[in-house]
Amino acid sequence: MLASDVVSASIVRGRADGETVANHLGGTITFRATADETAEALTVIEIVVAPGEGPWLHRHPDSDEFLYTIEGSMRVRLDDDVVEAPAGTFVFLPRGLPHTWQNAGDAPARLLAAFVPGGPGMESFFRESARFAGEASAGEVFQGVGSGGEMELVGPPLSESHP
Repeated sequence: MLASDVVSASIVRGRADGETVANHLGGTITFRATADETAEALTVIEIVVAPGEGPWLHRHPDSDEFLYTIEGSMRVRLDDDVVEAPAGTFVFLPRGLPHTWQNAGDAPARLLAAFVPGGPGMESFFRESARFAGEASAGEVFQGVGSGGEMELVGPPLSESHP
């Protein structure tokens, strides 16, 4: 590790702090810690997602991920298994594992997610996909917006594979 790669400042953000962009799945994405701020140690985002929505089945070849359901009722697909993830549920997703999630409730859900190590590709994906909020289908966004190789699509969203 180079001296320039060492994080020299702590990060403290309240609920209203951090860069917020539109979530193309309905809701918002707030950056709680970016790869640039953490010398690429991690990226942390808070996701608000509309009822019934979730990403396509995908995997991260070079990053582990975790999800923590803050509010709402989520379902998570881990390879071929689907599990319930109500508020208070923690899910660890090792790199390479095909996964997706869905807001299974009737109200917006709120998740905390982190990618370890962090990378600018996923952050760019979220920022770029925000431009298409309300204008393109989730499939079009996931297929058309790149992640710098940090995310590979491997199947449809949970709403299609396990309605």
